[in-house]
This record gives sequence, C-alpha cells and structure tokens, in this order.
Amino acid sequence: MKAMKILLAVVAIAIIGFCVWKWQEEIVRPERLSANLRSSSEIIKDSIESLRNAPANAFYKKRYGEIKYYINNYHGNNNKNLRFSKEDNVNDQKRDDLLKELYFAYADKFIEFAMNVFNGSKWVSDDLNFIRDEAKILREEKTSSGSKYLEKSGIIVDSLRKIDGILNIHDEIKKLIFACKNLKYEDYDMKSNFPDTNGSKKIKDANKYFTNYSTYDYIRNYTDLKNDLGSIPETLYKKHKEYLKKKIEENASTYKNFNDQDDYKKNYENKIYLPLKKQIDFLEKNIYKINNKEIDTKEDRKSLKKALDDNFNAGDIYWGLDT
Repeated sequence: MKAMKILLAVVAIAIIGFCVWKWQEEIVRPERLSANLRSSSEIIKDSIESLRNAPANAFYKKRYGEIKYYINNYHGNNNKNLRFSKEDNVNDQKRDDLLKELYFAYADKFIEFAMNVFNGSKWVSDDLNFIRDEAKILREEKTSSGSKYLEKSGIIVDSLRKIDGILNIHDEIKKLIFACKNLKYEDYDMKSNFPDTNGSKKIKDANKYFTNYSTYDYIRNYTDLKNDLGSIPETLYKKHKEYLKKKIEENASTYKNFNDQDDYKKNYENKIYLPLKKQIDFLEKNIYKINNKEIDTKEDRKSLKKALDDNFNAGDIYWGLDT
C-alpha cells in the first residue's frame, strides 16, 4: 500500500511537470503564438480596408495619419517579434507596401470626398481650403526612398487636376464678384467714361461666366455662387447709374462758370450737355442684360435726362437765352 502511494505521487508530479514544460514551450516560441493571433500586417490591412469603405462625407486625414503611425511603429518596434518580419529587408518591404496601399486608399477616398463636396449646392470654405491644401500634399507625398507616389499621369493625377480646375474657376468667379461689388470709379471729368477699360472687362467676364455657367462642371451646383454671379450685371448697372448722376451734378451745373453768353453758347452744349446725353443714351444699349423687373432702366434714363435738361434750361435762363 505504501509503495502504491509513492508510485501515485511520482506519477502526479510527472504529469504536473509535463504540463509546466508544455506551457513554457508555448511562451518562448512566438511563432506558435503568432499562429493563433492575427499578424500586425493583417491588422493594418483591415484598417486600410475600413478606410477604403468609409462613407465619403467626412475628413479622414486623422485616420490616415493614425494608420501611417501604426505602420511605422510596427516596422520600428524594438521587439523584433512584433515587427512585420525579423528580417530587416522583408520588414522594410512590408512597410513600404503597406504605406503605398494606404496612400492610394486615402487618395481615392479624398477624391471621392472632394467630388461629394462639389456635387453639393452649398460649398463650405473650410472644406474648400482643406481640399485645396490636401491636393497639394498628396501630389508631393513621397515614399520612404524619396520618390513620389504619383507618376506624371494616371487616374489619381487626372482627378487631382480636375479638382484644381474646379477650384481655379471657383476662385476666378469669386474674385470677379468681389471686384464688381467693390468697384469704385470716381473720375467725373468730362473726358472720362464709365465703365473704363477695367470695368468693361469685368462686364465681359461676368457675361461670359453667366452665359456659359451651365457648361462648368460642378461649379453650376453651387447655388450661392450662381446667385452672386447673376447679380453682377445689376450691381454694375447701379454703379453706372450713380456715376452718371454724380457726373451730371458736378458738370452740368457749371453753366455759371463761363466767361460770357457767347462762351456759354459755344461750349456748354457741345462740351458738356451733348457728351453727357450720349453717356445717358449708352445705358439704352442694355449692355448689362438686366432682367430684373423691379429695375426700370427706361425710367432711370428718363430721370438722368431730366436732371441734365434742368441744368441746361437753368443755364439758358442764367445767360438770358430762354426767350
């Protein structure tokens, strides 16, 4: 009986020892552990795939940066067992492959996001600034070897060019709208005319953009821009009308400044009245293409003409020519 107890104790110790040995073996052999766990590259690939499938209605630059950080962190981990590979060249290649895959997944998502913005009726300045800046960054981003991810041609390159084109037209129209709204022309000398050369170009540009607005891809979706562009002719017309009103006030009232009746008869009508009348008549050509029913261009010209005629009549009375 005593011998049997000793034998059972020895067997129990042996079994425990064997279990401890097997447990230690599993701990010190990371290749066995990795067989039961997902590899770092698999984790990264899933993250990239998640980015690729994300909805194109938000910024993903932060997520892009986070995934890039984890790729570099796995690659440079002090514990070689946690790297993509214990072999340096394989580890480097895996990092480069994953960074490239991530770059193109993000670039595709960025382009999708940009086009989603351009397809909307309301364009937010922060979105446009981000798109503008990020397109430049993506175009210049480089691999670990120093070469650019993008070649001189390709789908992404073409898409980034398209984004640049949309933003350039947007900026041109915005600048034109700003220039027209803030146009100041205060030269009321009889030799000057409104619009001057610069003003004439603005009118032509506005008409060009407005007439061909529907041909500009995506830009035509932007409701506020379209409305602002459509208001340019009316804005310029009002500035022109106010200019003539001021010019008549400053020049037509100078009939008292002539030396005598002969001087007045010889110069006032030819040098002041008729040139001003011609400028008023110029409005009749409707170069601004005003379609607003609330603006009566005919009545405006009539009002300006009356102000001019009133001064002409006052001059005749002043110089005794009213009989």
